[in-house]
Amino acid sequence: MMHHDLDSIALASQDGVVTGMSDHEETHPLYGTPAHSLRMTASLDQLERESADNLLWTTDVSKTIRHSIRSWAAQLGLAGFNPECTEVRLRGSTVDVETLVSDISGKEDGMLIDSLRRNVSSGKARLSRILLLPPDSLEGLKRLPLQTDRHYDFDRRDLSPETIDGIWQGASGRQAILDIRKNMGMVPDTLLPGRYFVGAVEANPNEHCWVIEPELMRGENRVRVLHDQSCLYDPVRTQGERQVEIRNINGIAESLKDLDVLVSVYRTNLELFHCDHQRGV
Repeated sequence: MMHHDLDSIALASQDGVVTGMSDHEETHPLYGTPAHSLRMTASLDQLERESADNLLWTTDVSKTIRHSIRSWAAQLGLAGFNPECTEVRLRGSTVDVETLVSDISGKEDGMLIDSLRRNVSSGKARLSRILLLPPDSLEGLKRLPLQTDRHYDFDRRDLSPETIDGIWQGASGRQAILDIRKNMGMVPDTLLPGRYFVGAVEANPNEHCWVIEPELMRGENRVRVLHDQSCLYDPVRTQGERQVEIRNINGIAESLKDLDVLVSVYRTNLELFHCDHQRGV
């Protein structure tokens, strides 16, 4: 591949391995939820290394090097890798990341953080991909209506510790999440403060990979709630549906009517993806 091609396509690493997690609990500055600092290392192949070298010289690394939490964990409420709380360093063919992670689901069972910590201790926890997004790979913005006929809930207790361990360690989480996911039907009118919501958008399965950099819009106005910072997916693999994770961080109820999700569309080459990227969430 010619050097200039690296400036025009988005790339993604294999899932990074978590190398450390703090026992100290702090408050996440964006979500207001309990959070823990975490260290992760992702390996880069030659093309990814060259792209990362280029991007680390750009003026705003927070916009060009992003992160995609594995979809099963994001749907269950795991959040993190926000640019405001993340530091990235390139070391040879690896990327070292320090960030904050938090369970924003509102459920107080401790399941996600406890299971993640257990697998960090074993040195096998795989959490997030590094996204390399050269400015010239951005094709533009597109609005996707928030679907009104479906939203999802999960009983996390239906996942056995052995199943969770296997998924943290790299197994596909697609079927496991589908087995416990319940379609709750029509989207409610409002989302109360501090509550968590998993909705859906539909994308054209014949188009490129996307990175959802979440902006919830009502008309031309941004709705100030938070959800997954960025998520790479292939619409062909997901049959066009993508989940949208939202938490109301305001002190008042927010309407869920007439919402669009404003997404960024990036040019990429599916043939360059690792086999891990073809295996589900």
